[in-house]
Amino acid sequence: MVPARAELVDLELVLAVDISGSIDDEEAALQRQGYVKAITDPKVVRTIKAGRRGRIGLAYFEWAGDHYQRLLVNWAMIHDAASAKRFANELASLPQKVEFWTSISGAMEFGALVLSASPFQGRRRVIDISGDGANNNGAPVLGVWARAIRRKMILEIAGRGPKPRLIPASSHLPGKCMDGEWKLRWDLEDM
Repeated sequence: MVPARAELVDLELVLAVDISGSIDDEEAALQRQGYVKAITDPKVVRTIKAGRRGRIGLAYFEWAGDHYQRLLVNWAMIHDAASAKRFANELASLPQKVEFWTSISGAMEFGALVLSASPFQGRRRVIDISGDGANNNGAPVLGVWARAIRRKMILEIAGRGPKPRLIPASSHLPGKCMDGEWKLRWDLEDM
């Protein structure tokens, strides 16, 4: 629940980053460096400042299987280069870890919890999930996705709003799913 006097922001953004077994130590480091650079990029900071309120709320967590979701940098307001640098420095200073399994549904559920604990009130509420594998652990994705949509949360992949489509897990897409599970295929064409 948002506090009665929550600070207004243009966007509440949760960055959810995959560190499952398909990501090796080198890729995890590269990924982390990419987020650090992006958060402090002058173009990103200018874009944030150009918003109606000139600020966003930002949180960052890493995830793998259903057993592993860790909030690494809690909510912070990003409104200028100094606040972006503080956030990025905190993220860069933390140890890296690679874990097992891939639970996109676990990342979605944890992202929803992080978003619900936001001290901000944004015009948009987004969980940006990066990942490179199929949901092979945890709850089926569809139910978690539907709950997030009902709560007016936006799930984005690489900053783009996907068009979800259900396909049987036994389809020819790469990756493995649990028996009887359906996959969400994120159709990014026509966007």
